[in-house]
Amino acid sequence: MAHQFAILCAYSFVIGGVLFLLCCMLLRFFPSLGQWRDFWFACLVVTCIPLLFFLLPEKSNNGILVLELMSTAPESSATQVAAPSEYDVSEEVSFLSLSSFAWIWMGIYVIGCLVKLLNFSLQLQRLKKLITSAIDFRDSRDINSEVSHLLTSVEAEESLQIRVTRNNVPPFVCRWPDKVLMLPQSLFAQLSTRQQSLVIEHEWTHLKKKDPHLIFFIRLIECFCWFNPALYYFKKRIDLASELECDANVLAQQPDLRSVYAQAMLKTLRQCAVIDRDSITAPFSPDNQWSFRMRIHNIMHPGASLGKSWRAKVGISTAAALFTGLSLAMQPVLVSGGQSDEPLSMITPVKQPDISSDYGSRVIFNKQNFHRGIDYKADTGTPILAAEDGRVVLSTDELKGHRGYGKIIIIEHKNNVQTLYSHLNDRSVLEGEIVFKGQTIATVGATGRTTGPHVHFEVREGDKPVDPNKYLKKG
Repeated sequence: MAHQFAILCAYSFVIGGVLFLLCCMLLRFFPSLGQWRDFWFACLVVTCIPLLFFLLPEKSNNGILVLELMSTAPESSATQVAAPSEYDVSEEVSFLSLSSFAWIWMGIYVIGCLVKLLNFSLQLQRLKKLITSAIDFRDSRDINSEVSHLLTSVEAEESLQIRVTRNNVPPFVCRWPDKVLMLPQSLFAQLSTRQQSLVIEHEWTHLKKKDPHLIFFIRLIECFCWFNPALYYFKKRIDLASELECDANVLAQQPDLRSVYAQAMLKTLRQCAVIDRDSITAPFSPDNQWSFRMRIHNIMHPGASLGKSWRAKVGISTAAALFTGLSLAMQPVLVSGGQSDEPLSMITPVKQPDISSDYGSRVIFNKQNFHRGIDYKADTGTPILAAEDGRVVLSTDELKGHRGYGKIIIIEHKNNVQTLYSHLNDRSVLEGEIVFKGQTIATVGATGRTTGPHVHFEVREGDKPVDPNKYLKKG
């Protein structure tokens, strides 16, 4: 489990880095891309997609491999044959260091998630306290009749609360615990009636575009993908694009008020200069001075709208779709190994191999029988090791219709090769897990049809059993 998760985290990190570089290049050719909120949100989602694979249940591959009951000869009557070379200790050392790193990383990740979730929870509590302490806009003496009429229209259309607070916060909308438009009292004292209306229309546009829902969802994603620096870049871009879109919508019908609107923004920035940068209520935080500069520039010097540049939009959408498809297509390759021209070099499933029955024809109770694997005799509880890196596709106490195998594990490797381990005592891995060469996956037992403790080891190419000696390392 830990190994698969570490791989998916690394994959998310790589995807985020590649997307970051591609987006930086696109911004140089299409500056108006910065206004396209949905594009940046798509980039953020693609960056986090690999972690979803860890949460999704694996489909059982029981139907892929057609297994038949094997016949096991008494160990005393089996002819001893030369064993493959002894287990390479370097393989174990390599696996242990990788395994330790994977579990350490999972521990760090869980702690990071808990810290982020705790911080998010505290922010929501502070937000709820702020909303509770604020007053209804009708109780404020600083709001004139024109602005009050506008607020009444917004309240009726959006079915939300409109609150006024004495705290030094910027105007904002949220959906926790209910849909709320929060306005600072300073807004009505410092801004003209026209500027107040523009700011309220800006926040109203956020509501129409469902931005509060998006912000809440992104903050949840951040709690679980906190380790990926690309996520913070895309989050910052989403915030900016949302503001730019709202600015453009507000000024679309009244372009002559650009200067008035820009002055309102500057006054708001000065009034709310000291804000907790981690607050969920702070889109106008000190860290967003870059965002303010971009917004002021776009208000006073509007460029070409990406919405009008349909060729660019179609081209970028196509590129994003192709990149997403490529990322998803690579996922099974990274997890299960994919195809490779490099031949597999397996180790024996026990450290000190003692073969009791080799692959091939054998005589059991005066009857000719073909043995499809190699039996390694060992004491009950002896660790069984993964012969090669791969993904567990079957791990069960009883394979339906093939009870003779007992407890069984099947691992899928690259080049459509599988290894099978049966008659197990205990299983240490679950279906869907990534395992590495030398990792303990089970212990030797005597479950199923057997005359004593041993592990039955098979190698299959597709659904056809082959001689395991073809893949085992030779001394």
